[in-house]
Amino acid sequence: IATGSYGVAESQGYSDGETFPFELALANCRQIVGVTDLPVSVDIEAGYGPAPDDVARSAAAMAGAGAVGINLEDRAPGETVLLSPAEAAARVAAAAKVGVWVNARTDVFLGKQPGELGPALIDDTIARAEAYAAAGANSLFVPFLGDHPTIAAICARSPLPVNVLWAPGRGTTAELAALGVARISYGHGPWAAAM
Repeated sequence: IATGSYGVAESQGYSDGETFPFELALANCRQIVGVTDLPVSVDIEAGYGPAPDDVARSAAAMAGAGAVGINLEDRAPGETVLLSPAEAAARVAAAAKVGVWVNARTDVFLGKQPGELGPALIDDTIARAEAYAAAGANSLFVPFLGDHPTIAAICARSPLPVNVLWAPGRGTTAELAALGVARISYGHGPWAAAM
């Protein structure tokens, strides 16, 4: 079972972007873990802190609360510019040393318009995937992908299993699996539907 930071924060009256206090995020993790025998993965956004050591502390605390995995973004809260691959990889490495599954998220495609899409973004995504894999990531989350040829190209070249964000029109589970997708996330979709 995976959480999404947007829906979790909004359901508690906070906005996305690490405004949801970390202690409440921990309590939320404990509540979920306490009612299921399934493994739980928690979205900790950018890791709740500016340095790799902060990320390690956050990942360790979530593991202590019962999480088996985390999502970790490669941009700071509220920022559109991504961290450099080396900076992001250092943060991935810090979390990986804790022993949790690290679903390393890259926002290479965030906010891109159709005219901006192309091979360069795929190459950037794969370069980041390689850096994150070398740092100990277990999977790669590439949200905001819509077209199937791009998804297939990333899945074919990524050294990590690929996680995509589902939205209406993105295809069925079977169609995405046929492209090589290993994990499908629903982001804030279930929360938005409930609202």
